[in-house]
Amino acid sequence: MEKTKIWFGFLIIFFIFIFVITPIWFDAVFKENIEPIIYNYSESQSCHITITEPTIFLRMDDVRAYSVPSIYLINEILEENLSVTLGVIPKDIDKDFKLLKYLITIKNNKNIEIAQHGVNHDKEDLNLTNKKIIDGNLLIQKNIGVSPSTYIPPYNKLEKNTYELLKTHFKVISGNWNIFKEGEIAEIGQTVETYDYFNDKNVSVSEVIYKCSKNLDNYNFCVVNIHPQEFGLEKIERLDEYKELLYQLKQLNTTFSTFNKVVFCEEN
Repeated sequence: MEKTKIWFGFLIIFFIFIFVITPIWFDAVFKENIEPIIYNYSESQSCHITITEPTIFLRMDDVRAYSVPSIYLINEILEENLSVTLGVIPKDIDKDFKLLKYLITIKNNKNIEIAQHGVNHDKEDLNLTNKKIIDGNLLIQKNIGVSPSTYIPPYNKLEKNTYELLKTHFKVISGNWNIFKEGEIAEIGQTVETYDYFNDKNVSVSEVIYKCSKNLDNYNFCVVNIHPQEFGLEKIERLDEYKELLYQLKQLNTTFSTFNKVVFCEEN
């Protein structure tokens, strides 16, 4: 009986040790030492968009802590040698070691852009303070080692004062529908979505391709908005649709790019 108590005590100590040491070990092995962290800031800038040929932008929102399908869906894009902008939600990103390790691994891939998607992804993100914007951005910088130049507002919505603050810290906002604008900050809004949240229904592959083709013909670009939760790993049929969507988009014979590759800003 006494021996059992001793072994039980050792077991508790072991698990406490693992709980304490795991975050430290992860930081030492996978996280880069970023010193100092330089935050993008400009008193006044002029941003220009250069799209010289028909271009598709894949925008994957809601890349967040504990999102099971994200890694699988991103891998599918990279295996097709396509580019994608990942809208990373800063909240708790430092707690999901599996996703964090993956993002660190792919961050330097030429087909990947890491963007900031709000801070907590809630209604408070519509009206952010300067401090909250910076705190969210620093979470991405410290944990992934990337300073995002693109901001994707949750729900594609922003209050005016938040918009003004974002102009001093980012080069691009990708938000509401069919916006294409140069100025103190470039704006390239989504043009197609793979799920109709207003009517709560899936958008078929054929409809996405049709709308994207129209955008390419009329405006020379198309922004396809994807959310990982639309294609959960338990939704086999939707996963097949996702692969078919990527295949059909490739058949449009256009360039695939990320927002940070087509926007150039200069200080005034």
